[in-house]
Amino acid sequence: MTSALSGDLCRITVVGPGGRADLAVPTSTTVSDLLPVLVRHTADRRRPADVTGPVDTGDAGSWVLQRLGDAPFDADGTPESLDWVEGEQFHLRPAGDPLPELDFDDIADGMATAIARQRNHWRPEHARPLFLVLAGSAVAATLAVLLGGASPPAATIASGVLALLFAVASVGAGRWRGDWLLAALPGLAACAFAATAGLIGVAGSEPAQRWAPGTVVLAAVCATGVAGLLLGARYSVARDVPVVPFGVVAVGGVAVMVAGWLLVGVGLTPGQTAAVVSGAFFVVMIYSPRIAIRLARIRGPQLPKSADELQVDIDPLPAADVVARTGMADRYLNVITTTASLVYAVSFPHLLDLPGWVGVALPVVFTAALCLRARGFAGLLQRLAVIAAGAAGAVFVVLRLVDGAPVAFQVVAVVLLTLAVGVLALAATRPPTRRLLPIWGHLGNILETGTALALVPLLFQVLGVYAWARGLAG
Repeated sequence: MTSALSGDLCRITVVGPGGRADLAVPTSTTVSDLLPVLVRHTADRRRPADVTGPVDTGDAGSWVLQRLGDAPFDADGTPESLDWVEGEQFHLRPAGDPLPELDFDDIADGMATAIARQRNHWRPEHARPLFLVLAGSAVAATLAVLLGGASPPAATIASGVLALLFAVASVGAGRWRGDWLLAALPGLAACAFAATAGLIGVAGSEPAQRWAPGTVVLAAVCATGVAGLLLGARYSVARDVPVVPFGVVAVGGVAVMVAGWLLVGVGLTPGQTAAVVSGAFFVVMIYSPRIAIRLARIRGPQLPKSADELQVDIDPLPAADVVARTGMADRYLNVITTTASLVYAVSFPHLLDLPGWVGVALPVVFTAALCLRARGFAGLLQRLAVIAAGAAGAVFVVLRLVDGAPVAFQVVAVVLLTLAVGVLALAATRPPTRRLLPIWGHLGNILETGTALALVPLLFQVLGVYAWARGLAG
């Protein structure tokens, strides 16, 4: 008798050409990982009477696992995703000679079976992300209503109250529910409502004043304050409050404050401000692995300078502590790279507005530097964020170059972009296990260093350092 999965193991019976075996397999293991074990237990090199093709147990990829009368299972599927049940019986067959599928004498039954095999049909677990998306839409609608409200004082008070309620909900979800997503979404909503309170409280009913530097800085202060409180709750009372989203809000808010000070206090232009802030974040991103390790309080043993120091720092560290601190370092690295990528994406339009040739040279070099720098990050979010910022920069540069350009130049741009699409498509077909030649890695290192160094004289040109030096010389 079969039953639904109730734990981390699924007990199945597998019938193969050489016998049968009763196994307990992890529910998170893919079929491709199970095949070598199943082949070893249920297949041999004897040719069964009902197998017409060659039987070879040397390659697990030449075998398939299937239900009686059904198509073979997807090699990337797991017992949980494939709806296996306890006590079910499967058949291991050569890939060239699987068991035939059963014919249907009822068209309705056949259609139902075919739809059930599809992986894109509705499942009960899809309800959670759906309701979360709908809740986010409701929050966005509430923000729009508050920003367009007829009474600025009432909208400011309402935004502040909602920010407080959502912040409490975030901490409660992180403490008692243990759900980082349910803690992240209300917390981000609290930051958004706090920023809205700052915008409306200063600008009032004047939409034009809401995006003035001083107003935006105050909104950033409010959002950063809420994010800081939530991060403080994470380290004190609610351990499941996530670090990355609120860390991004906090660091991004600090970046907005610095940019506002450069605009208003120092008197830089928007292009110069974008160049300074982006350059600062690029330097931080270069040293981000070391910064993340320091913030996570990971300290390696010092190199001994004498024989006595050989006995220092030799005690083993607890595994749980090392794993926890490494995870924190990875989260801090996610915060730095994600915030820096957002800053780059916002800065590119302002960099392209710089007068003269530097308005094109700086974004081009900056885009190349970001794409090359992404190679050094192993985390998925880290690499995708940096590459996305570089791709956004490339798009902005292309759009600015073709804007108002002659028709011939636009035709050349279309041809070059089409060739780029072809090259990227060919790169997508490259097998993941095929490694590049070492020469490409060395060229990448050289170009990364060259583009990073080239940013320095370009930033000097943006800030007018050369003109100032020429003025000193008379």
